[in-house]
Amino acid sequence: MMVMSGVWWIISGIVAIANKDFFVVSDDYVFKLSTTTWGWVHLILGVVILLAGFYLFTGAVWARTIGVILAAVWGIVSLPGCRTSPYGGSCSSPQRSR
Repeated sequence: MMVMSGVWWIISGIVAIANKDFFVVSDDYVFKLSTTTWGWVHLILGVVILLAGFYLFTGAVWARTIGVILAAVWGIVSLPGCRTSPYGGSCSSPQRSR
């Protein structure tokens, strides 16, 4: 799972770096990160997740430790990307009618 997640993070990081207009950022975006910054964070963490996932197959204790730490960091790092997506924000709250 970590290997697949690492690959996905690497792909989304490269896309965010290469094409800043691919991801849609809403106007009420809480985190003031550019999509390029968001892309670099995802690219670097994707490589770390991918390597730790491969080393889990060897039984490395440090890879298990990195896996647990990255599981916690993953949720925090995913929050800025919650309102940026190619579909306009998958975590956006529905509009209420008045």
